[in-house]
Amino acid sequence: MKINKIANLTLSAVMLLSGAGFYEGNEATNSSTVIAATNKKEVVASRKANVYTLKGQKVSKTIKKGQKISIIGTKGKYYKIGKNSYIKKSSVKMVTKHNNKSTKNTPISTTGNNTKSVISLKGNDTLTHYDMDGNEVNVTYIPNVPYENYGKQLTLQILEPNEFNHPNKTYPCVMFVKGSHWAKQDVYKNVASLSRLASKGYVVAIVQYRDYDAGFHFPAPIIDAKNAVRFMKANANKYHVQKDNIIMMGGSSGGQVATMAGMTAKTNKFDQPINKENPHVKGIIDIYGAVDLNMKGGFPTTGDSHDIHTPEGSEMGFDIPSHKEETEKANSKNYVNEDFPPMLIAHGTADATVSDKESIELYNALKKAGKPVHLYLINGATHGNNAFFGEHMTNIYDQFIKQCLKK
Repeated sequence: MKINKIANLTLSAVMLLSGAGFYEGNEATNSSTVIAATNKKEVVASRKANVYTLKGQKVSKTIKKGQKISIIGTKGKYYKIGKNSYIKKSSVKMVTKHNNKSTKNTPISTTGNNTKSVISLKGNDTLTHYDMDGNEVNVTYIPNVPYENYGKQLTLQILEPNEFNHPNKTYPCVMFVKGSHWAKQDVYKNVASLSRLASKGYVVAIVQYRDYDAGFHFPAPIIDAKNAVRFMKANANKYHVQKDNIIMMGGSSGGQVATMAGMTAKTNKFDQPINKENPHVKGIIDIYGAVDLNMKGGFPTTGDSHDIHTPEGSEMGFDIPSHKEETEKANSKNYVNEDFPPMLIAHGTADATVSDKESIELYNALKKAGKPVHLYLINGATHGNNAFFGEHMTNIYDQFIKQCLKK
């Protein structure tokens, strides 16, 4: 990123005016020179480019490769370059041109919808400004996208990255299954925290599944997670998704759903397809997953009774101690011999809701089966701790995903 030093300046007076209040500092006291910078937006044709009307009809005029054109507006996939003259964004690159003008006692002003800031400057401070390179990633939130209806409307919360210079770029997709002890999910809770992962260049889709509060039990959530993958593949163009580069991720009960869906994706187990797409994924990420519903000591807060009033009993729809063999169908370790991609597991050592023993047991089963797996134990982290969505772990997820996509 290019940095231009504009002038040596000192902040002398600031005035902020809005509906909420007013502040005024000291007046400027001398006539030092201020260089005010203005940006003129231009594009340069990356190839010979056609000119269109707003209705998409070509006109006789063409733009030569390397020719600079001033932008006077934008409309969808077009830049406006003249009266009823438009050029496709994909055929040009952004250029930033600086017109520097020296003035006396020139305030630098910015105006928003409700706020006006006026800054008068003097002295020996330094004012800098930055050129936009156009590759910065913005994340757009698309709420409540319906993907299936089983008498209960199921939705996705989609986080879609986008770049100014690459409006048609496609991205790998992470399907995230949020934990809720298999009860009704708060599908909005992780929208903000997962935007960090989306900003790394991934479409993130938060998956809602059928829950036991609505009368649905195992294996309904696994069926739903697979069909959410199918939906994203069928709508890959709409949401700028690379349909063959999808990762399954989940936390807590969502970790159990994500591992089960990912590990059995190439089988017909727990599957009721909604379209012709397959539910295959390139990698699986399990964070503090409740992956063994039978484990003694696996659920410290409920005393391991595993009866129908516990989350795991409610998910199965019966008292687990009386149906241990049936419950084994919901335990991820029993599918380690299926054909599935690499897995990353992360768990906190201070988790009192789902014991880290569950993740360690799954890790050992995967290693014994010769499957590629990584285990991260976070010292002192509790269930759902912020550490799992912070910069450090997000970078680890990012590195793991990139390795999976190379295979």
